[in-house]
Amino acid sequence: MTLNQGIQRRMRYALNSRSRVRSRASVVVAVGLAGTIACGMAVTAPQTVTLRVRTDKVAYSLASDQAATPTVLNLGPARVFAPMNEYVYVERFAAGQWGDRHPWFAVDGAGISFPLRAGDSLSAFPMSFAYVARQPGVYRFVFELALDSLGRRLVPEAQRTSPPFELRP
Repeated sequence: MTLNQGIQRRMRYALNSRSRVRSRASVVVAVGLAGTIACGMAVTAPQTVTLRVRTDKVAYSLASDQAATPTVLNLGPARVFAPMNEYVYVERFAAGQWGDRHPWFAVDGAGISFPLRAGDSLSAFPMSFAYVARQPGVYRFVFELALDSLGRRLVPEAQRTSPPFELRP
């Protein structure tokens, strides 16, 4: 074998070795990337959310009461999140359905949301009945609460709604 042939053979071996290393590195990167994506998209068991929404009374009188105070209690092990904006609404029951939803309470601060941890409660300021034009009727409060901090997965409405309360003359 001539010197030139030996050099060419070594160069081919070096090129083939680099190709194998690149090929192996590509496989390692591809497997790592797939694993990362799979972990990020892994389906996790849903956390148990147990909330109780209440008002300070079940019936109010326009003659003697001025306001209703909604409170949500987080009784479950999972934390939930309230948006850093309007998070309590009041609805009126009329013609057999809930409607006329209006935001009642808003909060402002840093971030997208704030957590309501297990065992915590959250009360909005009392809602003056002037807000519903002092109209007698049946009302309820609905809290805007999500399972994630970005508010993409809302807690089912039935769990974040107060029992109906009556506003009497």
